[in-house]
Amino acid sequence: MRLILFFIFFLNITQASENFPTHEPLRTRINFWKRIYTEVNSNEGLIHDADDLSFYYTKISLPNGRRARISKIKTEKRKIISHLKSILKKKFKNLNDEEMRIVSLVEDKTETKLKSMIRNIRLQAGLKDRYYKGLVRSYKYMDFIKATFKKYGLPNELVYLPHVESSFNYEAYSKVGAAGIWQFMRATAKRFGLKVSYIIDERRDPLKATDAAARLLQANYRKLQSWPLALTAYNHGARSMERAVAKLGTKDIAKIIEGYEGRRFGFASKNFYATFMATVEISESPEKYFPSFHMPEKFEYSTIKLPKSFQIKHLTKTLEMPQSLLRQYNPAIRHIAYRSPLFLPKGLELQIPKTTPNQLRDFSQKLAQLEIPKSEMELDKVHIVSRGDSLYTISRLYKMDIGKIIQFNQMTDPRRIYPGMKIKIPGEETQVVIAVPEIKKKV
Repeated sequence: MRLILFFIFFLNITQASENFPTHEPLRTRINFWKRIYTEVNSNEGLIHDADDLSFYYTKISLPNGRRARISKIKTEKRKIISHLKSILKKKFKNLNDEEMRIVSLVEDKTETKLKSMIRNIRLQAGLKDRYYKGLVRSYKYMDFIKATFKKYGLPNELVYLPHVESSFNYEAYSKVGAAGIWQFMRATAKRFGLKVSYIIDERRDPLKATDAAARLLQANYRKLQSWPLALTAYNHGARSMERAVAKLGTKDIAKIIEGYEGRRFGFASKNFYATFMATVEISESPEKYFPSFHMPEKFEYSTIKLPKSFQIKHLTKTLEMPQSLLRQYNPAIRHIAYRSPLFLPKGLELQIPKTTPNQLRDFSQKLAQLEIPKSEMELDKVHIVSRGDSLYTISRLYKMDIGKIIQFNQMTDPRRIYPGMKIKIPGEETQVVIAVPEIKKKV
């Protein structure tokens, strides 16, 4: 029996290593990123060589403020460049203590190596505190993520990918427009059936976005037949990885990282796989790296499918739930819904704190029976949208508050108007005044 159990254990380890190799030179990169995730906080950084991650020059503290931080980094880099040039000038002889320390860090003690090091000095800010917060957050939907990936037949290691993408920040928006823990761009979200509107962004729905991420990873694997390549394609694109395979004639991720010189295959893409594997190894044994870590309490929720369109105020009153709690459980609902009279779409799957089946049925019944009072405004005119119209220009034309038009037409996405669309214009006899940001997008 013990022999059988050992064989199964060995088989699992072998399978994992085949799916996600960690041999040299990958191990050197993985160890570097493990240090970044477990030893260096975000107010610190390692100055290192961009190509050779087997060593780093120094660890520095980073001041607050962008300008002060940039200035500090430039100063520290200049110091190291000065030492490297001095070593070259002295031809490795009569070195001072700091120069000897730098030379001792590198295995290849040649003039060619030092010249390349001068060009490759880089700073990597730490991620220890950011990762730890993400580690705690990751357990919120981890059971669901694991179950979803198992359903699609994906390796379990992939469930830790959001540590690299977003630190499991469920409300994340990146500078380039990616959103949610899986960091979907709009085009990719649309491709995998995620809705992105003025009021709902399903990229931030941890349930729907996880399902979409599983299908994206599965699609990458079908094309590339390699999990390291499928994973790197999540960052760099499947077509780009296909070009790398074709150019080098190999699917070995280590050879591609070291040898592929694609125009966009820079430091981030080259290190994406190693960064991911570092988070896998840490996340599978967090207590080893963070002795004070304790498993968070289990996060549980119930789901209600909205039988019709509602405003946030209807939900908070009927469900007897503050807005803050509704936001916490529903990151896909954008902030504009809490600031304006926009209606959430019918069929939206709303998450609420875990409750009993009886209470859930009671909530569902109350929502179904809730009569939403029609607007106090009366119809005055109907405007047929022409090319070039926007809600802003229409509101100016009829001298009507833009918020009243949105409310009267129960718009879920005020930006989406099109030629031929009929927009009801309320009469002026109303006491309802709603402040909504100006919308100037033209059709």
